[in-house]
Amino acid sequence: MDRQRRSLKVGHWADAHLDQFATCTGKIVRDQAGNNIRWLDRVRCLQAACDGAVREQCDLAVDAGDLFDTYRPPPGEYVEALRMYSGLAHVMPVIVCGSNHGTGQSAFDAQDIEPLRQVPGLHVVTRPERLVIETKIGQVQVYVLPHPRRSALR
Repeated sequence: MDRQRRSLKVGHWADAHLDQFATCTGKIVRDQAGNNIRWLDRVRCLQAACDGAVREQCDLAVDAGDLFDTYRPPPGEYVEALRMYSGLAHVMPVIVCGSNHGTGQSAFDAQDIEPLRQVPGLHVVTRPERLVIETKIGQVQVYVLPHPRRSALR
């Protein structure tokens, strides 16, 4: 075989904790325009991770959990996540993994990341799963083990 194979390049991050009400030492601190500076910082950090994955020409992006800080994020947090991950999913497949912050107490509570399923190219994983994903370099298998619900462990 004369064909050269390139290694799979994965952009990987976790713990964005998007939270419009994030605090600095227990208080919401606002800039001159009235924006919560911790919220803006978290959005910029996640955007930098997405931009870095594109700049580095990754084949796959993986958010390993805690995208949001609570399992019931307000609409503004979804808007930002959808904006960033929709753009990224146009360039490469994206996996978003369920986490402890996104899991309600009841087995009937939806995971915080469920609404992101509407984005083509975005794989939302809330239970153990093997994914087969088509990338620029061919098919890859990814085994995802999200944070389990307490009710599932009994």
